[in-house]
This record gives sequence, C-alpha cells and structure tokens, in this order.
Amino acid sequence: MIFTSLGLLLVSLGLLVAGIAKSSVALLMASLVCTVVAGVVLATVLPATRRLQAATGTGGPWSGPGMQLPNGQPVVLYVQPQPSSPSSSPSATAEETSPIDLRDAAPIVGYESMTAQQITKLIASGALTDEQLEAMRRYEEAHGARKSVLAKLS
Repeated sequence: MIFTSLGLLLVSLGLLVAGIAKSSVALLMASLVCTVVAGVVLATVLPATRRLQAATGTGGPWSGPGMQLPNGQPVVLYVQPQPSSPSSSPSATAEETSPIDLRDAAPIVGYESMTAQQITKLIASGALTDEQLEAMRRYEEAHGARKSVLAKLS
C-alpha cells in the first residue's frame, strides 16, 4: 500500500507541474484529489499494520518492552561488556589477564553530551532497568554530580 500511495503522489506531482505550466485549474484540482487519496490510503493502512504487528509480535528491533520512550522515540543504551575470563595460556601478560575496569564508562551512549533535563526525562520514562539507574547514579556522583539528576535517581 505504501507503493500505491507513492505512485499516487508521483501522479499528483505530475498533475501539479502540468497544471502550473498550463495554468489549468482542472489539473491542479486533480493533483489535489490524488494527494488526498494517497493520504487516505496511508491513514487506513497504518492502523491495520499496527494491529497486525501487535497480533504477530513483530515490530522490529525496537519493539521490546522498555525499548521506547512513551512518545515512541527509541532508547539507545550502552550495554557494558562482561569482563573476559583470564587467559589460561602461560604467555598471557598481566594486562591481558586483568579484568576490564568499566567504572569510568558512561552508562548510556552519549551520556556526556546529554543535559540534566534530558537525563531526568529519560529516568522518568521508566525505560531504564534498576542496574542501569544504579550505574547512572554512580557515574553521576563520580563525574558531574548534577543535583537535579541525583535527586531524580534517589
């Protein structure tokens, strides 16, 4: 149905150009009608598509619980890798066998560039797990110590 709407919009664009070139009100009206029909097609298909996604459980990579803010904006979270187990080979250096120190890593990708207001909105959204909130609190205490963020995390 998207291609049907796209085709109607292309026809509408052609009629619009022709209507302007020939100064024809009839062609301009036909262009308007095609545009409205394309919009109606999309408006009727969208709810049916959402019902189908809900029924089948397919919604793409951002369809899981807690993966979207209430307004539908996807949340990009930083998932800290688990430290690898020490290597058992005798030639491994101390640097290779020591666990990874992730205490200074930001809890969310782009956290350093987020404002306190953006962070408090993310916290209020409920999209973060308890572990992520705790990591955010530790990071904020160690780095920014923004009072509004710490108050929201408490």
